[in-house]
Amino acid sequence: MKKEDIRFEIDQLRKDKMIYALESIALTFVIELGYVLVTLLIGKPLRWLAILGILISLGYFVFMCVGNCKRYSKIKKLEHALDKK
Repeated sequence: MKKEDIRFEIDQLRKDKMIYALESIALTFVIELGYVLVTLLIGKPLRWLAILGILISLGYFVFMCVGNCKRYSKIKKLEHALDKK
């Protein structure tokens, strides 16, 4: 691989990490906003809906963390390969 290709791949991996983190925050916000709106419209809180929202948010957060850890590892390997060239 050329140096430019390695730099490009590192840049893309870093951007992916930021996108997944932002998606996790946005998903949590949308789920919590939906829960608040449902609670306001119905008049009483629905516990199962809150639990489902929390589980979905946590699940995506774990998915994002695992993926970002893999990307971080790959970035470090590529940076090491870039230093050797």
